[in-house]
Amino acid sequence: SDYTPEVNRRNDDLLRDVLAVASSLGEVPVVVAGDFNIQPNHSTILAAAFSTGKWHDVAASVAAAAGVIPPSTCYTRTGPGDTGTRIDYVLANSVAFTAVVNLTPVPDSGVPTHLPLRLELNLKPYAANVLRVLRPLAYPTDRWTNHLTLPEENALATACW
Repeated sequence: SDYTPEVNRRNDDLLRDVLAVASSLGEVPVVVAGDFNIQPNHSTILAAAFSTGKWHDVAASVAAAAGVIPPSTCYTRTGPGDTGTRIDYVLANSVAFTAVVNLTPVPDSGVPTHLPLRLELNLKPYAANVLRVLRPLAYPTDRWTNHLTLPEENALATACW
């Protein structure tokens, strides 16, 4: 269940900051996952992020494609009738969302109360060879001139310039 309005506001503030930083990375695949402690219909930040089309609720999208509802991920009561809630999410930006292959719950994980989610991605299209340019080190001229006397070193420097 949801917490107090103050806790929910602080949670939304944190989500806003995380999504802002993730969005600032540019057109790279970004996945944000965790126990968000709020249902999607109670978070103004999640609703706003999803409405942009730049962020996706992976569980909801995978479930919709399969014609089912997203799985509950939190079970705080034990016994029959505990249908659970969905407060654990995997969010993907539009770039990462194109790499989603599947998302499945992990039953019997040993994690108390929560049902972890396993995300399968195909990141091969995002592999790249990167040219790394290094700043050259100072040229070790002292190895050549340390045996010269000062007048010889000055003459060599004058001859070179």
